[in-house]
Amino acid sequence: MKVVLFFFSGTGNTWKITEYIKSYLIELGHDVINYSIERKDLNWEDLIPKILSESDIIGIGYPVYGSDIPIIMKDWVKDILCIHSKERENNPRAFVYDTMAMFSGDTPLIMKRRLKKCGFRVKQAINIRALCNIPQMPRLMVWEEEKQNEIFNKAELKCKKLVDKVLENKKWVMRRDPFTRLVAIIQRVSLRTEINLARKMFKFDMDKCTLCGICVDNCPIDNLSIEETEDKPKISYGPDCIVCMRCFNSCPQDAIIVMKRSRDTEKYRRFRGQIPGFNFSKVKKG
Repeated sequence: MKVVLFFFSGTGNTWKITEYIKSYLIELGHDVINYSIERKDLNWEDLIPKILSESDIIGIGYPVYGSDIPIIMKDWVKDILCIHSKERENNPRAFVYDTMAMFSGDTPLIMKRRLKKCGFRVKQAINIRALCNIPQMPRLMVWEEEKQNEIFNKAELKCKKLVDKVLENKKWVMRRDPFTRLVAIIQRVSLRTEINLARKMFKFDMDKCTLCGICVDNCPIDNLSIEETEDKPKISYGPDCIVCMRCFNSCPQDAIIVMKRSRDTEKYRRFRGQIPGFNFSKVKKG
């Protein structure tokens, strides 16, 4: 079978899970390719129709943000994938996987419904635990290598189970119980306020900043830029932040602050280097 995986990964968790899925599919003898949806070196208008015509199965992967799907993934599915899939009578089968720190709510079901409206048959929609990337939530952070390995080992086993279900075309849908869905709705409602608050909390310590441009280059939605001013250049922060935490965690000088307490970099260590084999070239090209 030919399988194509589309994913968004803010700081590496979903990339790692996608690699597990891809590796197991290849091990089983299938033809697999994966695409980060933020790549700018690809012509989606030409590529998507070709993929939909030639693939047997597609997978959609993304991290969970407060029981919701990242805006960048929502927009990509709506404005790129579904635009072309709705024009077709027969689309490949599809499956959904999200990555979470502890709780994903019913986000797999939300994406499942979105894909169904776009003409895809979806029988698998699950969540997979990975590592938390928000140091301001220290109780969720996992720094011990042994515990990190344990989480990834369990994730790999879950990925293999998912692949088996997909290939057998057997149903596996998680997070359908009423309590989970109620909590998820509450989280999503509050998330809008929380994201607006978080956007206001992003500060740039220009005494530390070296204007290396790493945050600008790595931002998945081009929300950051280096602005020339009368005094000296500075980092300009736009209004469209999706709070993926990529700039905060990747700044080599720890010059980006989210909440005052994150200035204490010993207590609130940045999330970087925790995902084996990951660097931002894996998700951003062009």
